[in-house]
Amino acid sequence: MTSSTLEQKLENRVGSLAQVVPLFKLGTARTSAEITQERVAEQKAETKQRKRDRTLRDKLFYPNNFAMYTVEGGDSFLYLGGRTANLIFDNVQEASQQLVKTGNYTPNRESIDAVVASVNSGETVRVNVADLKLKKETAEYGYFEIDTTSYATLNDEQKKVAAVGYGSMEQRKVAGGETSDFDEAMAMLRSEGISTTRVYVLHPNCVNKNVKKDSAIARACWLDDTVNDSSFGANVRYVNYIGAVRGVPLAFAVENAAEGSEPKQAKPDYVGAIKLLVADPAAVVQHLSKENADALMGLVNLFYAKK
Repeated sequence: MTSSTLEQKLENRVGSLAQVVPLFKLGTARTSAEITQERVAEQKAETKQRKRDRTLRDKLFYPNNFAMYTVEGGDSFLYLGGRTANLIFDNVQEASQQLVKTGNYTPNRESIDAVVASVNSGETVRVNVADLKLKKETAEYGYFEIDTTSYATLNDEQKKVAAVGYGSMEQRKVAGGETSDFDEAMAMLRSEGISTTRVYVLHPNCVNKNVKKDSAIARACWLDDTVNDSSFGANVRYVNYIGAVRGVPLAFAVENAAEGSEPKQAKPDYVGAIKLLVADPAAVVQHLSKENADALMGLVNLFYAKK
């Protein structure tokens, strides 16, 4: 499948993490940095075409990222990565069950070693949590802030983590000067009225308390919507919360398995959508607008009118 076809067929699916990850072709779920760049493109297109489209900016995403925490020499370390050696997405059912039940996912030795190896290949960043200079949010986790106008004050370790969430800081030449994916992401956030955003990470005390000798714990990640502050979380355990995953739906991937085949529109999974809505009514109600509630009521009335 060509990259252009992939971009055309990226779709969102909403639900708990364990519900939605299996709906996508393996390896196609988007990372936080990729979703952020799509949000940048969405905003630019909206401005150019003067047509409202907030499909990506108005959603909270479970990005294809993971956070692994270890204790090494008495210090707490964060391993923050994406598709490669992804502890959460690659074992989403078991990881979700442990996160919901205990608050942490404990990976096996083989998975831990794969994450460590992915640092050497440059696909995962490793930072000493103490170097992130976290401000306290709760006893469990803290945050560092990113000023979307002036982020030169971030230290090197903060920059490594921020780049995973929002895009590479490597400069590239464009008409009129230079920019980077990160620069464009911050400009997009400023246009959304966001002056500061945050990156959430577990406190060293929490890591030390929960990591057993020669082991590790892992958390899922999130990328908040721009209605709030588009924060990036490397501390997520509430994976039953309704969020979105973005990628190539499995139905589409199967239909286009043959190289060079013409793209086909994936068939909507109406039954699956209904099951998703009724699985956690309380959570759904929290996200309902009056417009959506009226639309659902109309469907119910139409159903009974045919009886």
